[in-house]
Amino acid sequence: MQAKDRIILALDVDSEAEALGFVGQLAPFVGAFKVGMQLFNSTGPSIVNKINELGGRVFVDLKFHDIPNTVAAAGRVMTRLNCHMFNVHAAGGRVMLENVASSERRSQSPGPNISYYPGSYSANQHRPVRAGKRNVNIRAPGRRSSS
Repeated sequence: MQAKDRIILALDVDSEAEALGFVGQLAPFVGAFKVGMQLFNSTGPSIVNKINELGGRVFVDLKFHDIPNTVAAAGRVMTRLNCHMFNVHAAGGRVMLENVASSERRSQSPGPNISYYPGSYSANQHRPVRAGKRNVNIRAPGRRSSS
């Protein structure tokens, strides 16, 4: 892992042009670019592909939290978009986390990393979630994966 891989730059802007300008200038120096609600809702899912085309990896920071099947479907969409990482809110519960992990594992691509936002949960309460035959790469922010 290079030092740049530890850097995630937040693209907290409304404009696709402004976001892509940052990506064009900084992709060689940044490990990933965070696309949050502000940019995702302003530009749509195509922003992920456009950042990838410019050589950037994308962390989609939407903190999915809904019924398990809906979050699993969102995970499949994130996998098809070829994002590097996305997150879910742990308050959705273990079944939701297992469903999104299992859904991602069934896809044909290697899939993104999935992190969870613990909310009111303590990071010390983190337990691995099993998805099929392997532990899925779900972790609290700031913790290293054991996968």
